Amino acid sequence: MKILHIQNTAGVPSQISQALCELGHDSKVMETWESFAKYNCDIENYYPQGGNPRDFIGTLRAMARTVEVAREYDIIHAHTGINWKRLDYVAIRKLLRKPMVVHYHGSEVRLGYGLAYSDFADSKFISTPDLYKWVPDANLLLNPINSQPIDFPPPGVPTVIHMPTHRPKKGTELILKAVEELQDELEFNFILVEGVTHAEAMKQLRKSHVLIDQVVDVADTKIPGLIGMTSLEAMSMGKVAMSHIDPEMLTYYNDIPVVNVDVSKESLKKALRPLIRDYDLCKELGERGWEYVRKEHSPISVAKKCEAIYQEVINA
Repeated sequence: MKILHIQNTAGVPSQISQALCELGHDSKVMETWESFAKYNCDIENYYPQGGNPRDFIGTLRAMARTVEVAREYDIIHAHTGINWKRLDYVAIRKLLRKPMVVHYHGSEVRLGYGLAYSDFADSKFISTPDLYKWVPDANLLLNPINSQPIDFPPPGVPTVIHMPTHRPKKGTELILKAVEELQDELEFNFILVEGVTHAEAMKQLRKSHVLIDQVVDVADTKIPGLIGMTSLEAMSMGKVAMSHIDPEMLTYYNDIPVVNVDVSKESLKKALRPLIRDYDLCKELGERGWEYVRKEHSPISVAKKCEAIYQEVINA
C-alpha cells in the first residue's frame, strides 16, 4: 500500500509513517508548513506564509505539486484537518478521487479552522479524547512514541525542565513563579527551552530529571488538561513528566504515571519537593513512565490501527 501523509504535526506523522514502512508499506510524509521546530520529513513543499499578493501564485504552484505527488499514492492521510483554503485537497478528492483519512490533532478543531471539507474523510482520527466533542464519529489514535534506552542522569543536583511552544497554553508564568520560589528552598537546576528546533529541545530534555509540561486551567485556555506529546517524549527517555490533567481525560489512558498537579503554585511545589529530594524515587517514577510509553504508545501498534482503517477505506 502506498500512503502519503500531508503535514507533519509535532513529528507524529513521521513516526506513524516509519512504522508503516516497517510493516511493509510505502509511506511518505510531505510537509507544506515550515515551522521553527523543523521536524524531518520525506518531501518538503512549503507554501508561502506571507501576505504578499505574489504569494497567491506561489501557493497555487505548491498546491499543484502536492496534487501531482498525491497522484502516485493509494490513500491520503491528511493531518491537522483541512482548512477551507486548501484547494489541493479539493483537487485530490474531487479530481483524483483518492481515498482520504483526515487526522485531527488539536487546535485546528477547537478553534474550528481545520473542520472544512469534513465530508472528504472516508474515516477520521483524533489524537486526544477531548476532540470527540467536535468529531464524535472519529477513532481515537493515541500519539506514537519511539522507544529508546532510558536516559536518566546520574545522582547530583537534579534538573527540572519546561519547554513551552506557547506560554499561555502551558501556564508558563505560573510555572516560573513556582520554580523561583522553590529554588529559594531547595537546590536544583532549571532549564527553560523555547524557540528552538525539535532536535535541540530533545537534546536539552535528555539532560533533565523532571519535565513540567503544562499547568493551566480549562477556564483560561478552553482546553482541558491533556497528556501532551512533550510528556510522552519525556517518559520515553525515562524522565518524570508532570502536568495538570483533567480527571475525565485520564479515563482514556491506562494508568499513565504522569505526576498530576492542580493549577496552583503550591500544588506544583508540593509535587516537585519529593522528586528533587529523593533521586531513587525520581528514577523509579521515570522508569514507570518509560514502561508505559513502550507498552501503550508503540509506533507499530499505532501503525497497525492505521493499516486496518486504510484497508477498510480502500475496500469500500
